[in-house]
Order: sequence, then structure tokens, then C-alpha cells
Amino acid sequence: MPLLRLLIQLYIWVLVATAILSWFPDNGPGTLRNLRYALRSITEPVLAPLRRAIPVLRVGGTGVDLSVFILVFVLQILQSVV
Repeated sequence: MPLLRLLIQLYIWVLVATAILSWFPDNGPGTLRNLRYALRSITEPVLAPLRRAIPVLRVGGTGVDLSVFILVFVLQILQSVV
């Protein structure tokens, strides 16, 4: 089970990195864009269904995507059970 816990922790870090990179503008080709694309290709298959199921929280006229926070929370619970 330690391998599974490690994989869950790595996926959590990928989710966090993806969320942080989403704060920066996409300014054409480059390393940052390639990294963002690679991380999204790993996280989007899991996040896309969550985004459809979880409504966007409206704060001050902008929307806040809670799917990453919810997935990290669920993964941390799963990690503690494993």
C-alpha cells in the first residue's frame, strides 16, 4: 500500500501545480505552456466530470472552480484510508 499512497500524493501535487499554473497567462509557446499542457492531460480526465457535477461558486462577479479543492480533499481521505 505504500506505493498507492505515494501515487495519490504525487497526483495531489500535480493537481496543485496545475491550479497554480492556471493563475498565469498563456503567452504563446514555451516551457511553461508545455508543462501546463502535460499536467492538464493528466488531471482533466478526472476533473472534467467533477466540473460538470459541481456548480461554480460566484464570488465578486467571478467564478471559482472548486473541483480541484474537492478532489484533493477526497484524495487525502482516500490516502488516509489506504
